[in-house]
Amino acid sequence: MAIDKPNGHYGSCVNAALKVATGRYFRLLDADDWFDTNALMRFLEISRKIDVDVIFTPFTVHSDKGNILR
Repeated sequence: MAIDKPNGHYGSCVNAALKVATGRYFRLLDADDWFDTNALMRFLEISRKIDVDVIFTPFTVHSDKGNILR
C-alpha cells in the first residue's frame, strides 16, 4: 500500500503509516534500507512466542560500495 501525503518530517511519515496499519506488528523500513529476509522471518517466529510492547533489533551499516561499516 502506498500512502500519498504532503512532504513532512520523519515522524509525520511514521504517524501516517500507523493510522492505516492493520496487523499485530509494525516494522519500519526506510527507503534506502532493506530487510534480510531470513532474519525477518526468524524475528517474526520469535515475536509470536513473546508478549512485549517493543523489540529493538540489531542492524548493519553498509557503505555505498557494499563494505560493512558497523
